[in-house]
Amino acid sequence: MVIPSDAERFAQTVAAQVRAEIAAANTTVAGVARATGINRETLDRWVKGERALSITTLYRIASAVDVPPHVIVQRAEERFAAQSGSDVGRGAHYEVTPDGPASDLGLAAEHGERKTDS
Repeated sequence: MVIPSDAERFAQTVAAQVRAEIAAANTTVAGVARATGINRETLDRWVKGERALSITTLYRIASAVDVPPHVIVQRAEERFAAQSGSDVGRGAHYEVTPDGPASDLGLAAEHGERKTDS
């Protein structure tokens, strides 16, 4: 028996969140496939978690359901943590800026975590 790694289980959780976002947008996999130009069968495999989603595919799907991709990932992190008791996404403090994620040294210090400036 093969036990999926945390990374594989997280990829499946992202797929589950994408399915939830598609449903919340009152559309279907076929509708998202039409809106994005992604082959429906391929998209179906991605949203079933049979294949890991690429960042570009996630972005295209997120655009079709009108939810920012980082929100989908954040919701997936919360779902993953709730299902597995994992600390993924817990306690991380990020501020997204036009130049990318900002250092969380100030927030880390505020929360008593030891960090180094890289």
